[in-house]
Amino acid sequence: MSAEEASPKTEHSVTFKDLQPDTKYAFRIISQNAAGVYTIHAKNHFTTVENGTRAIAHVQHIFDDNCVKCHTGTQPPANLNLETGQAWNNLYDMPAVKAPQWKRVVAGDREASWLFEKITNAHPAVGTQMGRLSDGDIELIGQWIDQGAHREIETPLPLLQILTSELPEGEINLAYAAKINGTGGNPPWHFAISRGALPQGLTLDAETGIIAGVPAERGSFEFKIELIDSFDDPDSTCQEFTININPESIKWQVPAEFQLQTVATDFDRPTSIAFALQSSEETSTPLFYVAERFGTILTVAQDYSKQVYAWNLLNFDPNGNFPDSGHMGLSALCVDPQSGDLFAAAVYDSAGFKLAKIIRFQSQDSGRTAAQQETILSGIAARMSHGINELAFGPDSKLYALVGDNWQPELAEDSDFANGKVLRMNSDGSAPDDNPFSNSIVYAMGLRNPSGLGWNEDGVMYLADRGPDGDDRIVRIEAGKAYGWRHISPDLAHDAIKLWEDAVNPTTMQIVPEEFYFPRAFANRLLLGLGGQTDFFDAGDYSREIRMLQFTSDDSVLVDEPFLTYTGGGQMSIRGLAFGDGGLYFCNYFGENGIDANNNTHANIYKLRWTPADSIPPAITGIEFESITDTAATVLVTVDEPVKAQILFGHAQDSLAVFLPYGDFAEQHRIVFENLAADSNYFYQFTLEDQTGHRTISAAHFFRTRLNNSDTTDITIQIASMSLRSGLVIELEDGTLQLSNGGSVAENVYLPLAGDYRFILHANADSASVAWPELSLFVDGELVSGFEINKTEDDNYVANFSLEPGLHNIAIANTSDTTGAQTLLVIDWLRVDNTNVPLGISEESHLSLPDAFALSQNYPNPFNPETTLDLSLPANGEVTAQLYNVRGQLVSTVFEGPVAAGQKKLVWNGRDGKGETVVSG
Repeated sequence: MSAEEASPKTEHSVTFKDLQPDTKYAFRIISQNAAGVYTIHAKNHFTTVENGTRAIAHVQHIFDDNCVKCHTGTQPPANLNLETGQAWNNLYDMPAVKAPQWKRVVAGDREASWLFEKITNAHPAVGTQMGRLSDGDIELIGQWIDQGAHREIETPLPLLQILTSELPEGEINLAYAAKINGTGGNPPWHFAISRGALPQGLTLDAETGIIAGVPAERGSFEFKIELIDSFDDPDSTCQEFTININPESIKWQVPAEFQLQTVATDFDRPTSIAFALQSSEETSTPLFYVAERFGTILTVAQDYSKQVYAWNLLNFDPNGNFPDSGHMGLSALCVDPQSGDLFAAAVYDSAGFKLAKIIRFQSQDSGRTAAQQETILSGIAARMSHGINELAFGPDSKLYALVGDNWQPELAEDSDFANGKVLRMNSDGSAPDDNPFSNSIVYAMGLRNPSGLGWNEDGVMYLADRGPDGDDRIVRIEAGKAYGWRHISPDLAHDAIKLWEDAVNPTTMQIVPEEFYFPRAFANRLLLGLGGQTDFFDAGDYSREIRMLQFTSDDSVLVDEPFLTYTGGGQMSIRGLAFGDGGLYFCNYFGENGIDANNNTHANIYKLRWTPADSIPPAITGIEFESITDTAATVLVTVDEPVKAQILFGHAQDSLAVFLPYGDFAEQHRIVFENLAADSNYFYQFTLEDQTGHRTISAAHFFRTRLNNSDTTDITIQIASMSLRSGLVIELEDGTLQLSNGGSVAENVYLPLAGDYRFILHANADSASVAWPELSLFVDGELVSGFEINKTEDDNYVANFSLEPGLHNIAIANTSDTTGAQTLLVIDWLRVDNTNVPLGISEESHLSLPDAFALSQNYPNPFNPETTLDLSLPANGEVTAQLYNVRGQLVSTVFEGPVAAGQKKLVWNGRDGKGETVVSG
């Protein structure tokens, strides 16, 4: 075999001679530039034809450029529809339509072929593509007919090469994605790194050539990528690349004393965040849930690791154009604060129509994955982005849903349709009895495309609504009211407490809670995520920020200012505002770089945390009882700075407790506990927060009401209900009396008053009935002189002593040797009495127990393995709590016995009276 090459030039031809017929050949070109550097080009192939003449591959290209372009099936000739590569079947050995006596192509005879006569005719039909062929094209077709007009002609494969010339820069701890594009050779290709390495955290997909991940190191990284084709003797080509991973850039204007961090990354089109109920301290349990638009819900654990909770939740292909079908899918999440169940809003397809539904998910592995799902509401029209936009549980424990108008304004004020409404429902999707419209879940109407809601501390509901082209607004929602969006004479300014004439595109909203996430001055302010026109890169004045607003009681705007602003160059659209875990969380729908070549946005989850300069928490410097009666107690509390205070208060013996609302404490503050039961033990505990948000949680404090309204009282601290370790045993062994656990009877006992105390230790009836040796009392690790513990007839050991108020550790031990057999003393309880308490009362904060009997719905429900009920008692009484099945059969007695006034939690462990686990359902 030999080859003749023309003189070197930009384009040149090579002729291969002395070849065998019907044989496949391969060739490779090696070139040398002026500097003497050689380049080895990709391998190519061709096959000779049967009669030994040369293959004319260009003929197929001629037909595709002419026949196929004309024959579209919509116009003459013959209304014939041809796809690329189909011209052969309509040319070879087929009669001509206009000249049936001729075949279109007669193999080996160009003069007898109708096609060749047509393309060589000096007067072709007007408009025919065949009239535009060059003389060279006509001769090639003639040679093709002469050589047999074969239907299949192998064309040389194009050169194998890498088209991507450089890769974009990345940022540490921020999702990265880039694609290596190739061409030529014999696909499918294989990508590999032949030299060097990617930055830690990035990987190369061998099939797609996509480099993706989250870079974990900074610097400049050089490597070589090899592209390999699929021949038995594969060809390959290589190219050098560099990726620069930069330090985390400042892309946000963060308010003073706040810190913004990226806590999780590489999400695809995240739309909503919902915090899980915290049932475990394990770092692998879910912290919050994230909805991705195209049908996946993920959990982000307390260590910020990700796991799929539920997937494949859409029954249609969401990968459409944006905005269109690409703007439909999962849109909202919320968590039931009672059961911990997750609720999601999603679009589904029904006979070609897009509708919205609400799904309830339940888990059996502490919220890590969904075990069951149930649709509680469906059939709501949901055209592009105007379906269910938001879900939330209100302070009334009802589920609220915000629904767009489906691009049909006439539905917004029609109570028979869900579109353009605020919906309010029970957690099973049914209508509450107190809704404004009978047997309807409609709560408010006349909205266009509501996208965020929240409640302030007074239970007032606010909502963000998007207009058609501007007129975005904030409204205060009242039950049964219409808010102006309709088909005829729409009025979005109607009842708007804030109106933007230009589009700001509110995407998400939260109200700063009365908790410890932000400074106290921010409580009840609205935080509004604005997207502007970021969907189309034209940001506008209000784009890519979280805006803070505050309204007065008469709905005047008191604060309207940027709070957190994105200053980077990426395509930012803020979604999913949610408070939890000590901060404000949110996501960016489009990530930093928009949609990549693999149709993914690589979005991030951010946490905004308040980090005040003042780092010293408030302190309680004094607690003094001013009076205690049989029904009330007054205590004077001294703190080192003005604070907001919340009080946990309840009955000590049964661990009954109620959280009392926050109030302002001056440096000295009196508290009056009222409506108490006589001769009963109570405890209280403070949570204090100063002006910078620092908190202090005090120790538990205890007191006992008097038996009757006399000048003196017997205040008893019932240690058994505090920190006494049950089953402590005093052992008499080898002549020495010992108490297990180092002799400790009670730890951290708070004695509120100075004075004379009486120590009473009660022995269990199982204790040996013997004469006991002398016992001594140790307070805070030191023996206190003057203590004699004497056994009484009722198995009580009693001593009298004096102590200063405060926290103490109390222990008993033996101080003299004894002889005799081993004996045991089992301690049931320990109490300390104080006498001669001064009287007097001064009232400033009045705190009391519940004023009505109430039994709450159990939670969680459904449950596994246990459930809890909250019981409120205004007075002491006997309580029996029993569980029955739907047939009226007794399953279990949850509780039976006397209960003092207050709040009590009743817990059922899912077992019947025989101790066997009850079947679920």
